[in-house]
Amino acid sequence: MMGTRVALLAGAMVMLAGSSSGAAAPAPMCVYAQKLGLSRWVGDWTGYKANRVSAHERIRLGRDCVLTEYFSGLDGTAGTALIRLRPDGKLEQPYFNRLPNPAEIPGGELTSYDDHRFTFTRNPDAPERSRIWWELIGPGAGRQVLERSADGGQSWTTVFELFLFKRGAALTASLDRAEERSPARSRDAGRSRR
Repeated sequence: MMGTRVALLAGAMVMLAGSSSGAAAPAPMCVYAQKLGLSRWVGDWTGYKANRVSAHERIRLGRDCVLTEYFSGLDGTAGTALIRLRPDGKLEQPYFNRLPNPAEIPGGELTSYDDHRFTFTRNPDAPERSRIWWELIGPGAGRQVLERSADGGQSWTTVFELFLFKRGAALTASLDRAEERSPARSRDAGRSRR
């Protein structure tokens, strides 16, 4: 009987200690945001293709830890991408095209990540799929690459590659150095490309 009371009292003290700390568990999206280092992407960026300014991006991280990317291309394209948690608990990146043709483009789901790179893949189990990956390549420097595969991911074709430089940041990577890391020369270079 005494052992049961001690166990009940110990359990109650643990519950009280947990409730008195006032620290709520972080929202699942905020856990992902921390794992992916999304705060490192916050800011205003200039995007380059072939050593020419091609786009401007403004990236924000909301209090709910949803990342919003506002894209404005010099070719007249514009849109918004989100990195958010779906109701099924998977992380996705849908894109909302504003110009030239308003449309929602279904997002891919998070399929891989590490300290400097994360990848979202649309239709990851289908023969035809696409993926976009974000990679930090230096302080204030990043890269976004959209690729498509028609053979179940055996080979990938680059649709676009955008080198990003944070405005106002001291850049330690030049465009030439950034291009050395293009998909043709990256760690994926061993794969055949079509």
